[in-house]
Amino acid sequence: IQVIETVKDITELKELEEARIANTEELRRLSSDLERKVGERTWELDLKNQELEEANQALRDVDRKKTEFLNIVAHDLRTPLTSIISYADLLLRYKNEPEQTRDEFLNVIKTEGLRLGNLVNDYLELSKIESGLMNFKKETLDLDELIDHCISLFGGQGKIMEIQLIKEFDSKERFMIMGDRDKLIQAFVNLLSNAFKFTPRGGTITIRQQRVSPEDSLDLPEYIDPFTLRQEMVMVRLTDTGPGIAGEHHKKIFEKFYQIQNDPDKTFSGTGLGLSISKNIIEYHQGRIWVESIIGSGATFIMILPVANKTSQVPSQI
Repeated sequence: IQVIETVKDITELKELEEARIANTEELRRLSSDLERKVGERTWELDLKNQELEEANQALRDVDRKKTEFLNIVAHDLRTPLTSIISYADLLLRYKNEPEQTRDEFLNVIKTEGLRLGNLVNDYLELSKIESGLMNFKKETLDLDELIDHCISLFGGQGKIMEIQLIKEFDSKERFMIMGDRDKLIQAFVNLLSNAFKFTPRGGTITIRQQRVSPEDSLDLPEYIDPFTLRQEMVMVRLTDTGPGIAGEHHKKIFEKFYQIQNDPDKTFSGTGLGLSISKNIIEYHQGRIWVESIIGSGATFIMILPVANKTSQVPSQI
């Protein structure tokens, strides 16, 4: 009987030991699961905190840019407005000034008034484009005729500045594109205006065009959004003989208000919005624009636009 009880005790002890081991393993498993879940939850919370911090930083950046924008607008508008008020005040104070002097004052008022109007128009134009409120027409356009029209607008300025404006197009090939005539004229005029601004007296501005096919490879800069050619395109190259643009500025010049001052002794007028507006218009028309340049060798602005065909589509709004 004693032997039987001893065996029974040993069996119970083994069962208790096996139960203890099993419980220990279960506790370890539960502990491991808990640690894993805590770790996952901690990672999720860290990720959420990071996303919240990025969102807060984005809001701070937007607020900072808004403040910078308002400061720039206030400064840009104040300068011509101050000149207009000052010269108008001089006309009122000194009514007996010679006619030549009064004409000079009136010319300053007119010039600054026009500059003020251009500033306001640029701000409104970019605001409409970025907010999606700009309406775009859809029509088939002759690119050759459109560029001829833009060149004609700078004929007088070219003579005054002794700058030769050259168009090197293949007379056997004309390109039809789909888009808004007025908006595309605005984009090209902004680019020509920029070229005239930086081209010295006696320099040249050359416009070339060529067909680009889907099988051609485009060497796009890193700052251009990925772009796959799925149809025939036309490439327009506008080259000036100005001072050139350093590589670190190539992307930034298409940003709002960004202006380069290569020559510290020379200040170039403008809002710094022209290239940004041109970029928005070109990209709306399913195209791309970038610049190739090095210091001392002029600059070439390159645009590609789809050639019009039955599948070309331009929505009525951005």
